Amino acid sequence: MPRPAAASNTEVVFKDEVVPGRYATGFALALLAKDVGIAASLAESSGLEAPVCELVSRRWSQALEELGPTTDHSAAHKAWWSVALAADGSAAASAEDPAQARFRRPMMRGCPEWL
Repeated sequence: MPRPAAASNTEVVFKDEVVPGRYATGFALALLAKDVGIAASLAESSGLEAPVCELVSRRWSQALEELGPTTDHSAAHKAWWSVALAADGSAAASAEDPAQARFRRPMMRGCPEWL
């Protein structure tokens, strides 16, 4: 039985493409940003309040603007996180303001053990 897309992205793409820095899923950032944008537009044109959808659309648009349309979608985290991931899956040292670092930690809660 095929896995749901969410499970595939969290259990396969993140582990196999993002952590080792391959970024080679074959799915362009422009395509994902377009798809999410369509969903946000449909919600808006239907009069639905969809704040999560709007936020997700803005985040993918931000990544598209910063990284370019042909960038693999798995590299989008580069536009969202100031934490660089090391090849071993640990957070590499960054010049991030220590006062802001405490806001990053909750994003890592609940991640799979391999992270």
